[in-house]
This record gives sequence, C-alpha cells and structure tokens, in this order.
Amino acid sequence: FGASEETSCFVMPPGEGRRPWPFTVYPTGKVEVVFQHMAIRAPFDDVERRHEFRERLNQITGVDLPASKIELRPGFPIDVMRSREACDALVGHLAWFIDVCRDESLETT
Repeated sequence: FGASEETSCFVMPPGEGRRPWPFTVYPTGKVEVVFQHMAIRAPFDDVERRHEFRERLNQITGVDLPASKIELRPGFPIDVMRSREACDALVGHLAWFIDVCRDESLETT
C-alpha cells in the first residue's frame, strides 16, 4: 500500500467495517506492530488488550516490544519467522487477535 519509494502490506483480519489490524510489513524486512492504530479501534482501544497482544508476541524468540511503545508502532525483523517454532507461535497469536476481534463484533450486533 502506498505511493512512496517503500510500499507496505497491511495484514488485515477478515470482516467488515473499521476494524483493527495487527501488522504492517515492509519490503525492508520490518514487521511493524501498529499499536498506534489499534488504540482507536475496538476491541484494541482497551490498552490492556494491546498489552496482552504485546506480551503474547514477546513470547516469540527475537521479538522484544517494550511496554513504553504501546501507543506507537514498534517492530521486529521478519527474519524472526525463519524458525518453524516462531512461525507457529505467530500464527497462534494472530488467531487469538482474530478471535478477539470476532468476539467484539458479536457483542456489538
């Protein structure tokens, strides 16, 4: 997405409307966790939910997202995902993210 020299890929969960997304991935190899954008989208407008996601991601070897960056867009290198264990963990954390979003949309309907 974008028109500048470096474009990006937004990792969007399924669904309609104004929903949060967990990451933006850049061709430089950076995965940016978009806490800043989550902060204005339910259910991740709750800072405790963002902290829970941050803590889950920090369980992955090579990911270190400081609590002080919970309102920003910290990142980690995509190379972290080279290990099968790290990749499986990330998929599990993304499934949790989607479940939280899905649960929120069920509550509002």
